[in-house]
Amino acid sequence: WASGWGQAIALAGLIFTSFTAADLAISSVHGLATPSYIAHHLAFITAGLIIRGHCMLPYNASILLAMEVSTPFLNYMLFFRNRGEAYRSSARLSGVVFGVLFVVFRLGLNTYGAAALLLR
Repeated sequence: WASGWGQAIALAGLIFTSFTAADLAISSVHGLATPSYIAHHLAFITAGLIIRGHCMLPYNASILLAMEVSTPFLNYMLFFRNRGEAYRSSARLSGVVFGVLFVVFRLGLNTYGAAALLLR
């Protein structure tokens, strides 16, 4: 993991943690953050800082980052779902893509990663 892959994962983790912090700040300023949203973001920011700050668990960190492949589709759906008829079909399609990616990456890959961590 000391090769280029490890550095790429570290950079991706730093970008993700920075994005999550910015997303939390912007959502809070505009009154969009609920208590569960804040708790979720703070948990991921904390995990990102611990993992990146101590360069630990790069394999598991990369699996955690892979879960975020569904996030852009969730954000699009949440932003455009109540914007009217012009966005209805794209918001629905985005919701379906989010659901598929959620099952594959967040449930499937993350379960595999958790099992791999526990069995090693």
